[in-house]
Amino acid sequence: MRIVHSRARPADTIRLLRSHQRSQHLHGLDAAGWVFTRKDGQPIRPDYLTYRFRRLVAASGLPPVRPHDLRHSAASTALAARAWTYVRSRASSGTPATC
Repeated sequence: MRIVHSRARPADTIRLLRSHQRSQHLHGLDAAGWVFTRKDGQPIRPDYLTYRFRRLVAASGLPPVRPHDLRHSAASTALAARAWTYVRSRASSGTPATC
């Protein structure tokens, strides 16, 4: 398995989301205002995302992880990169200790 590391900048993320939004508009999938949809424009069910995530984690051979755990991993990664302001503003209690 090949792991690719990426450090997306906010501007890159915004550019990608705007491109995705234009594509949805061209295909008539933006009427309900959903960001990510099924092919028919309907919203993706949360239980389906959880199901797919669990299957992908199991197939990867990595230890079990929940989607919510990724929030903490992202905060820890930001702290390691010295992104203090970002983490403090995003943490639920506003303290790095909870990340």
